[in-house]
Amino acid sequence: MERINSVITSWRWIVLSVIAVLILYTIPVGAAGIETERSIVVDGVNRDFIEYQPDGYDENQAYPVLFIFHGHRGNARGAMNNYDLQQLADQEGFIVIAPDSLTPPSHDFVVDIPFVGQQTVFQNYDLTGKRWEIAEMQQPLINRCTSGDINLVEGIVNTLKQEHNIVNSHIFAAGHSQGAVFAYYVAMCSEDITGFWSQSGGLVDILNDQQVLGSISTELRDLIDLVKTFPSALFESIMGIPQEELMYPIPVLVDRDIPAAILHSRVDQVVSYDRSVLLQADLERVGAPVLFTTNPDAFGHGWDKRENDAQWQFLVEQAGPLPERTPPTWAPSIFTVLGPFNSILFEHATESLWTMLFDYDIDEVEQLIDMRYGPFAGFTAIDVEVDWMEPDYFWWTMWKHEDGSTGLWRQRSDGNKQRFVRLQTTPDRVAKDLALDFRGRPVVAWQHNDGTLEIQQLRKSGRVRKVNTLSPPSENAEVISFVSDEKNTWRVLWQLENGDIEVWHVVGNAIANQYTYNSPEGFVAKDLEIGWNNGDVLNRIFWVHESGDARIWRVHPTSGEIMSDFGVDVPNRFQGVEIETDMFDQIRILTVHEYLGISKVITINPLSGEVVGVEKTYQVTE
Repeated sequence: MERINSVITSWRWIVLSVIAVLILYTIPVGAAGIETERSIVVDGVNRDFIEYQPDGYDENQAYPVLFIFHGHRGNARGAMNNYDLQQLADQEGFIVIAPDSLTPPSHDFVVDIPFVGQQTVFQNYDLTGKRWEIAEMQQPLINRCTSGDINLVEGIVNTLKQEHNIVNSHIFAAGHSQGAVFAYYVAMCSEDITGFWSQSGGLVDILNDQQVLGSISTELRDLIDLVKTFPSALFESIMGIPQEELMYPIPVLVDRDIPAAILHSRVDQVVSYDRSVLLQADLERVGAPVLFTTNPDAFGHGWDKRENDAQWQFLVEQAGPLPERTPPTWAPSIFTVLGPFNSILFEHATESLWTMLFDYDIDEVEQLIDMRYGPFAGFTAIDVEVDWMEPDYFWWTMWKHEDGSTGLWRQRSDGNKQRFVRLQTTPDRVAKDLALDFRGRPVVAWQHNDGTLEIQQLRKSGRVRKVNTLSPPSENAEVISFVSDEKNTWRVLWQLENGDIEVWHVVGNAIANQYTYNSPEGFVAKDLEIGWNNGDVLNRIFWVHESGDARIWRVHPTSGEIMSDFGVDVPNRFQGVEIETDMFDQIRILTVHEYLGISKVITINPLSGEVVGVEKTYQVTE
């Protein structure tokens, strides 16, 4: 990929450079999907909820659903803000639903003990104020799965199934505090829910819970201890329910052995950690799979965002594989950067191939130019470069035809002065990469069948100006990336047959420097770039791990020393494609989602490896 190592004095370039300096560290980070406030009528009452469709949402694809429930006296907006699941939804491709609760009447748990009279065992067992309504504990078990809030969830599910393509096997419930208790209750009582996620919630054994017993008088506690010793028939006649069913909100049902992700802190001062321990034990009693995570003690009573991904992945794995998604019509494939602008080339999956070039500012992430080339039947675009040397800058794209021939397309930024040049084709060579030299002229790297590297310098008209040839470093070595440096100077990245890589610094027909490196285990070299550090030209080698994560080496071009080596966590289901370095030495990685067809650009500090920005994701529409 091209980098221009010269001073550009045009007013256009000066303005762009100033803008880049001002906004370099203000790249927006956040979700990019669509959020809608909605309502539905349930049992004659208007009920509100928030729906979040992930970035790149496609009505033709199938999506999982995650319900998130707010805590006591909370609301849907608070859950959306505090749980911070939108970015995960963008990465994993699922719909988020945040319903709002009402303020139903509160209830005390009162029992009538013979010779003693009525006693309040649990005051406001369902809490007071705005909350989730959970069925009465003293109802027979068969009747305890009824409430207006259960009807709300099922009503929303039915609405979603009418409006979207929903993966019925992947509809999950999640919540915090009383919202976690409600998520569990919904999982027990609604056949639609196939897994739940409980943070700082749990299950309450009314007659044995230390928080409950600690809130009542000593006399009543002694009385409860006595009642617990009664024979089961007598206990049930007094309490109105078998002791083993005296759980809040409901004991785990034998036929609901669905997966559960549980998180809790041992020093939670609001909801006892023991309640999640009881929930885990009761789930395991029926054979349900459980992931129990103990939050750091200092975390206390709250929603731990750091665990979002792990909890989601557990539920998805337990629910089974998601259906294969149809590849997107448009897919981002090639990326280039210079100064404050990025350009992404999108390829269209049709016989008559079209491409779209996105150009957007890193602060506003605004689409500035939308050009479609073609159709070039039988051609595939393999590289894009930007010539900034002229006031009206040009894009160069290199195309490879199915018959093996190669062509270059040149077009001015306003869409005029288009030119397509068919390069001379021979059956013994393949075009590997395109670069622009320091004057904006194209340079094509060819590799012959015998491995020979041919560097073909062209005029802007497409005519051949000069040719340099070099023998390969070893048999079956393959050119991975080719970069133009200065006049008659190039960098080449080779993949060797044994898995190692070799980097060349080429001047004319001679190799000025060459270095061989062992490939890190599990990593494959994808791209080579040039960056500047206090006037020194440094190589950047971009590696991609089989898991999708990335790694970047900064290598001294003369000594070959690896000056820094840092890993980059690529969002789940995204794959690294290539890197670019702008005029300020910032490194940017283009990543592409494996099935949603959206792109995400990650900006890296070249010295520390710190991620300083993640630009919004994009999906091209027809």
